Amino acid sequence: VIVGDTHGQLEDVLWIFFKYGWPSEQNRYLFNGDIVDRGGHAVEILLLLFAIKRDCPESLEILRGNHEDTNCTIHYGFKMELEAKFAEHLSAVWNVCTTSVFPLLPIAAVCTDVLNGYRIAVVHGGIPVDLP
Repeated sequence: VIVGDTHGQLEDVLWIFFKYGWPSEQNRYLFNGDIVDRGGHAVEILLLLFAIKRDCPESLEILRGNHEDTNCTIHYGFKMELEAKFAEHLSAVWNVCTTSVFPLLPIAAVCTDVLNGYRIAVVHGGIPVDLP
């Protein structure tokens, strides 16, 4: 299942899991970037996806979109979400996200359909400005 641009909409992510099944080794997900900004629950989505990845590493992958970028997160709301939720620890949480989490997300993936024998390359339509 390829999921794109959740933009902090936790309810949408939960609905997708309800409709298409919980991530597992047999039911794999690819989140194609833009997890953060605009909606108010990007932190919860990131934590949920990272917890699933920790518990079942083969069940999902997360790509970096143009919103997993320092400039975009300042302009489109993710930093404000962090300020509202982590006021006392903002600099630490912000630093982890912008220097440790986002830069480590891959920008592309190859998905293989083993039943039909084809592969597709997946890249988010927007590339982060601050790629190293």
